[in-house]
Amino acid sequence: MTRVIQTPVRSLLDDEMVRRLATSLVDRLPWLVLLPDDLRVACSRDLLDVARASAEVGHYHLLHSRLAAWKATVDAIARGIPADKSDLEWLDESEVVENPAR
Repeated sequence: MTRVIQTPVRSLLDDEMVRRLATSLVDRLPWLVLLPDDLRVACSRDLLDVARASAEVGHYHLLHSRLAAWKATVDAIARGIPADKSDLEWLDESEVVENPAR
């Protein structure tokens, strides 16, 4: 029964509806405001898809994990890492660094 309903619901969620969902999610997840608009919409669609899949199987650990990942993305952006990753320097080889917390 759920699968029969999910297909039409998914097709009803066009980009404009997801944008409205993103706006309303800010009330529950205020940290979403710190995401650029395009990432806020991507986050909303991603969370919606994972929430629907989690509900289908009755396990929500992946949804919790996805929420934590998006929140970590917001934290990185808030700390100055550009959302488009344009200012990152990728290393060809790994380097061992000291733990700054020590």
